[in-house]
Amino acid sequence: MFRALLLMLASTVAFAQEGLQYKNVANPKHVASLSWMAGSWVQDKGKTVVLESWVGPNHGLMAAVNVSAWDTGKTSYEFLRIVDTAESMSYMASPSGREPVEFKFKEAIGQRVVFENEKNDYPQRIIYWRDGDKLGARIEGKLQGRDRSDEWLFVAATPGATYPAPPKVQ
Repeated sequence: MFRALLLMLASTVAFAQEGLQYKNVANPKHVASLSWMAGSWVQDKGKTVVLESWVGPNHGLMAAVNVSAWDTGKTSYEFLRIVDTAESMSYMASPSGREPVEFKFKEAIGQRVVFENEKNDYPQRIIYWRDGDKLGARIEGKLQGRDRSDEWLFVAATPGATYPAPPKVQ
């Protein structure tokens, strides 16, 4: 399934690049500044395995797929992209292939970037950062009036490796 999603991701990147206005980007508010996110990343916590693979940046675009599997047998996927905009850049999330939700660039400091959409139900903020050879990701905001956050710390995935879903809980 993961390989099929990566193939779909490659097709999505090729399609999404058509019609983009290419920019000479030296500004930390643009996609070209996020090359530190590129690669395939995995977090394996035993009960949950999360894979996230980013390609780019290329011509104002990065694209990714996130595949998660739980020991309950549940799986999910999400298509992600970061695109240059007239103002700066935006993070577009499409959980389970639904219509994308836009999170606008808020700030970047070194190898840390924050995107925000205060009108989204949850999350309202998406944050990525590098911690040495690890990639961190965090979503946060309010859900039903209460503060909530979820965080992942990924390590580089082994090229060509298959990461099995966690064993199902009996």
